Order: sequence, then structure tokens, then C-alpha cells
Amino acid sequence: MAEAAYAPLKVVVCPICNYMGDVKGLKLDYTVVSQPIEVTCPKCGQKVPIESIVTHMRRHLKVGGRNYTCDICQAKVQGEGQAMRHMKEHMIAGFRKGSVMLWVCLACGRVFKYRSSALAHLSTFHERPMD
Repeated sequence: MAEAAYAPLKVVVCPICNYMGDVKGLKLDYTVVSQPIEVTCPKCGQKVPIESIVTHMRRHLKVGGRNYTCDICQAKVQGEGQAMRHMKEHMIAGFRKGSVMLWVCLACGRVFKYRSSALAHLSTFHERPMD
């Protein structure tokens, strides 16, 4: 899977390899990675259960009225729903395999055929309330 990567946002966050930066520096090789139980947030270094990483990433949004500022890329978005979708976009990356675009969840390495499926997966499996 070490082909050229693409992400909806230029900055990606990979808690498996603790990488945060330009998508071009991302190594999409999850073949040697076992499913983690706990990951480290590349932004703040906190250990987070894998099922709560999206919920944790919410902490990296600055709230100013109805506007939110992403602490990772400084993007400004309106509304909590847009802000959460924005944070999830930091946690997926796509790569071209032949003529097909595949999407990877950077929290667990699972591969999806559609970007929307990867985003839904983040909501379902990585957005749980933290204890």
C-alpha cells in the first residue's frame, strides 16, 4: 500500500504511527500493524482508547460562538457538525490502487472503497464517549 497518498485535507493525523503532517509524508503500510487497543494523539501526546479517538480529537477544536477553529490546520468552520466532519477528514487518507481509489481509516488501518464509508466508520467505531 505504499503508493501516493491523497487526503481531503492537507494535514493528516495518524495515531497508529503517531504522525501528524502533510499527507505526502504518510506511510500507508498497515500490513505489519496489529489492531491497537490504545493510540497516542499526535497533537497532544495523550494516550486514548481507539474507540474514543474521534471524541478526543474534538478537544482540538477551539470554539468561538458558532465558529470553530481547527487546532491542527487552523481552518475555520461553522457549526459543530461541520467541525466534527472536518476533524474526521484529518483521520482518513486515500490512495490509488490501479484505477480504483481506496480510503484508509488512520485510526485502525481499515480500508474502504468509498470516502463516505470511511467517515461513517470513524463515527461508528472511533467516536465513543471517553471514561
